[in-house]
Amino acid sequence: MDTIRKRHQADLQRMGLVFGLLAGLAYGLALWGWNAFQLWQAIAEPAWLIAGISILLVTGIGGLAGWLSARSDNAFVAFLAWVVVGVLFSWLALQTNFHLINRAVDLFYPDFLGMHVYPLESFIRIFRWVLFVIIGFASGLAGVFQLYMVEA
Repeated sequence: MDTIRKRHQADLQRMGLVFGLLAGLAYGLALWGWNAFQLWQAIAEPAWLIAGISILLVTGIGGLAGWLSARSDNAFVAFLAWVVVGVLFSWLALQTNFHLINRAVDLFYPDFLGMHVYPLESFIRIFRWVLFVIIGFASGLAGVFQLYMVEA
């Protein structure tokens, strides 16, 4: 009986990992995929580099959060884990879209070294808190629902 319970718990953790990986991948593709495709059509070299790194990063973070949520099997822990992940995803989105893209332009186009191609405007600094709250809360709800979806 104990081995059946351990196997069931291992299956839940594995499914939590898959849920998190898919959630991170979906977020990454939704955020950076279309942008990278448009930049690729405009023959911009850093397009796939930034999208690839960002998508891999959020997919891994999502997988970790999904596994941790399934391992804890606690709705409150799952909610908190996914809120943190949502805020982290939002922060990464702002960092890559404004800071990392400038570094990539410096790397690929030395003529523009030091020029802020995509400056971080003041309204973005205000908007980021709204983004943190909305994405964080939505991610937290996804974390709570993850427990039920993985169990089903």
